[in-house]
Amino acid sequence: MKIEPITETMKVVSVWTLTPMDKPLDYLAGREIAIGDVVLVPFGKRDILGVVWREVDREDISKLKSVISKSELPPLQNSFCSFVEKMAEYTLSPLGQILKMGLRVPDPIAQKNYFLKALNEDVALTPKQAQLRSWLLENAEHGTDPKIISGFSRAIMNGLVERGGAEWVDPIEANARPQLDRKNMMLSDEQQNAVDAVSVSTKPVLLKGITGSGKTEVYFEAVAGALREERQALIMLPEIALTDRFIARCSERFGISPGHWHSDMGVTARRDVWNGVANGKVPIVIGARSALFLPYQNLGLIVVDEEHDTAFKQEEGVIYHGRDMAVLRGHFENANVLLASATPSVESLQNAQSGRYELVELKERFGEAVLPKIRVSDMRDAGLNASSWIGPELVAEMKKRLQLGEQSLLFLNRRGFAPLTICRACGHQLGCPNCDARLVEHRARGRLQCHQCGFEELLPKACPECEVEDKLAPIGPGVERLAEEVAEHFPDARILVLSSDLVQGEKRLKQEINAIMNGEYDIIVGTQMVAKGHNFSNLTLVGIVDADIGLEGGDLRAAERSFQLLRQVTGRAGRAEKPGLALVQSYQPDHALLNAILRQDDEAFYALEIRGREQAMAPPFSRFIAVIISSPDLNEAVQIGRDMVSNSQSLQSAGMRIFGPAIAPISRIRGRSRVRILVKMPKNLALHKLVQDWRSATKKSSKAKITLDVDPQSFF
Repeated sequence: MKIEPITETMKVVSVWTLTPMDKPLDYLAGREIAIGDVVLVPFGKRDILGVVWREVDREDISKLKSVISKSELPPLQNSFCSFVEKMAEYTLSPLGQILKMGLRVPDPIAQKNYFLKALNEDVALTPKQAQLRSWLLENAEHGTDPKIISGFSRAIMNGLVERGGAEWVDPIEANARPQLDRKNMMLSDEQQNAVDAVSVSTKPVLLKGITGSGKTEVYFEAVAGALREERQALIMLPEIALTDRFIARCSERFGISPGHWHSDMGVTARRDVWNGVANGKVPIVIGARSALFLPYQNLGLIVVDEEHDTAFKQEEGVIYHGRDMAVLRGHFENANVLLASATPSVESLQNAQSGRYELVELKERFGEAVLPKIRVSDMRDAGLNASSWIGPELVAEMKKRLQLGEQSLLFLNRRGFAPLTICRACGHQLGCPNCDARLVEHRARGRLQCHQCGFEELLPKACPECEVEDKLAPIGPGVERLAEEVAEHFPDARILVLSSDLVQGEKRLKQEINAIMNGEYDIIVGTQMVAKGHNFSNLTLVGIVDADIGLEGGDLRAAERSFQLLRQVTGRAGRAEKPGLALVQSYQPDHALLNAILRQDDEAFYALEIRGREQAMAPPFSRFIAVIISSPDLNEAVQIGRDMVSNSQSLQSAGMRIFGPAIAPISRIRGRSRVRILVKMPKNLALHKLVQDWRSATKKSSKAKITLDVDPQSFF
């Protein structure tokens, strides 16, 4: 490539390339290239994208290469660039990798993902076409995405268009005119007071509302407030399984179909939403944590629904917490941030109590619904045999629901048929060849699976250790095994197992959720998927099969997560006018956490948890940074850990404490051994760069890897 001398038509710009590099690169550029522009630049033997970060004064330009071209993508806003810069500094991540998350848009192609809009012409229609037009007129005045129209095939949609009863419209144009004063329902006095408090707050708002209290309607009003100011709104959800019904609900409220963003989107839909957000024609976005990195033109509100959910934490690549980064982006966008949960994280609640956030509470269920009654069933007196897990009290309550035509939900947070398979001849436990983990039996698929790396194999007939046949036995229950027991008690009941292992894809999951809502199943057996904000109006009984899972353990957040999960699951009962009951089976019925749930005394639990964290000076009263060292060779990983601790004087002098190195509780994943170090630092000291330099100075082989996780959520 020819290197041109700098002239009045040329300048030097600093470009962050979309790579893991730890610094930007300088290039020659024409005067038309501006800060924030996405450009194509030479990088080694290939051409890659980058973002112009700043102009630089530089005398020696003889070795500089030139920017190849300016991308058709719109320039990034200054606020977004500032957010990326601060996020890179805080999370100790390569800035270019964060930029890459914001530029995950396919190359421009002249394809469109059209919406379907009803017309009022008096034309002859088939019965199905007439039903579809009626549905569109009632539910989607400006058009809706055909993928969320259930019960009507594409042939019926095209036939309706051909006969003049509907038309295909550009989704961006369909989103142009939201109806701000249209409401799903009248707000209660408590909800209206919450709306008023949110509207005047100058801080991030923590909306703490019990399950069924109508938090969604409150933050819909906050969305309407942002739209009135002609600003965009983002609603972040922890699970894409929640998006379809939520999008329909949002469409009903605002008269438009919001943009949605998650990993399972098609290429065309992703391109349309990205461009619509960038040019301001998509006013509302509903998405997973990655939606936070879209190029909003004028972002005015970020809602993080179920803000406590661990799904907002990204554990691979750029490691970050979506909730915390939402607060950070809101700061740079001058946008309001609303965190909503029935069981908020300890961090968010403590921020509210300290005055950093505004706390707004909803303490009553909306309308005629009331909180479910909660009872603890003492399993020590249940008299169950070794292969049974559903106690007589729970069986009796399930029988009542079947007689009344109501639904029951059994919750067990274990996937598969059995978490462990053991040989009764030699005692061998079937384990993963790549990980320090036991294989989980999935009987529905006839396979054993590792839940760490995904390794699978057929269930062998003979023990691989002693080669004795027919001695392999499942130990403990998973949801599949529990469903078998349910079928033994209730052979005529319609039973559904809801677990990520059995649900094949997003579309299938949505179908099963709809089937539950339509009353097609009597008993649902599920994992934590069932705790994710679903509203089943005919579900009046929730049975927690094993509440003791997670009550004990060395994880900092074990008690908090157990409390949140159990409270969320019990909150699924009695969401409509029918009263609900949550029956909690436990062999530790006097446990403090279960007593707090039984009394529905959230304040007591949080007070105890926050006091314990403060006494231990654990987060949120300090900050943790996890250092994870991995290598194919355990000895190498251990030695690197020892070297890092030996060379940590600068960190300790700055007030940090170093714990470790220690072999990780799950010591091997995907063939790599893992060693952990924990860095504890004062909360308000900006010492992240010191930790980053400490990592950079550590000598290691090319096969070893050192990962930094700021504010770790997992200690395994």
